[in-house]
Amino acid sequence: MNKDYCLSGTKIVMRRLFKYDMEEIISCYHDYTALYHNPVNQNFLENVFHCGEIWGAFFKSDLIGCCYYFPFKSSFYKTTASYSAISDFLDNTGKFYYMGYVGFKKHPFNEKNGDDIYGGIYQAFLNIAQMQAFRRDYKYILHTVPLKISDHKEKIFSCGYSLIKLRGLENLVVHYIFAKAVFNEENIYEIHSSIPVERIPADDTKKVSALLENGYHCIDYSKEENCFCIQKSVTDQKTFFHCVK
Repeated sequence: MNKDYCLSGTKIVMRRLFKYDMEEIISCYHDYTALYHNPVNQNFLENVFHCGEIWGAFFKSDLIGCCYYFPFKSSFYKTTASYSAISDFLDNTGKFYYMGYVGFKKHPFNEKNGDDIYGGIYQAFLNIAQMQAFRRDYKYILHTVPLKISDHKEKIFSCGYSLIKLRGLENLVVHYIFAKAVFNEENIYEIHSSIPVERIPADDTKKVSALLENGYHCIDYSKEENCFCIQKSVTDQKTFFHCVK
């Protein structure tokens, strides 16, 4: 399946990738090698192909970005420290579809619209997560982003995600953990206009993390001010999932 996107006058084609694309996929995740842990290697990708799927973004005939997706409760992922760290605060993990890292190759786009193009591609990957979770009848989407590689937070929030935790996953690499309900009627991360919003600098990671661990979630991000908008959650996740099982 191919999907065309016109981003800032640049035609980007999104399509599923396959095992013969392995080397090209790995090359998209070069920036992640700077972290203490980068899960994207051949063995990991083979497991993803077995349990889920990988999509790529093409400019002309060149692969310039990709993202992998699979059921959060996939057998290979359940053996990882990341799964343990996330499932610790979630109940009924079988309802979640997982969107992994978005990786980009550096491409010589016009400096004027390069950021817009990459932001648009990121949004296209988020749209694919929504589409595939819906098709597979999952109720929620999880998306993890390393703190040090998080240039598209605004796009994530604009697509309806909430930041629910800030935690160390594999090798304690700190990640933003985002979540979104696929169906509005089952949204436990919804925004409530009657509840006060606190603005917290994004650099104050200790305070952000502490609030997220104590019943708050982030509902928006301002790039200009580099701050999160944090609101008290009115839904206890474990109680909610117990009621909807």
